[in-house]
Amino acid sequence: MCCLKTLYALCSNYFSQTNRDSNQNMTTVVRFNNFTFTIPVPTSSQAYTLLYQYKKSKEFKNDPSFLLFYLVLKNLINNSNDPQLTQDIVYIASYAWRSAEVDFREAYELLMEDDNVKNALEN
Repeated sequence: MCCLKTLYALCSNYFSQTNRDSNQNMTTVVRFNNFTFTIPVPTSSQAYTLLYQYKKSKEFKNDPSFLLFYLVLKNLINNSNDPQLTQDIVYIASYAWRSAEVDFREAYELLMEDDNVKNALEN
């Protein structure tokens, strides 16, 4: 449980506080094993950085919006150094993505139209 508290602190501090009025600052809540993650929509530069790091990944090539969401969550969890959480990442991301509000998913899809994000996906 200690690792989960550390991960929660990491999630809370990784991105700035969110505001529902801005597409770049929307969040969704992920509940898993009695723990709550708040997953933000990243800024364009954060999206570029994550996608650039994983540009050779063949995972989820058919759904780049989900890939970005998955990478945000994966990055947060990988920084926790907890192997059990890392093992469950695809399950968590898939469930959270399907459960998120349409506006949240659309905000990720809008990021796919950003020139920096397109460059990260294409290069």
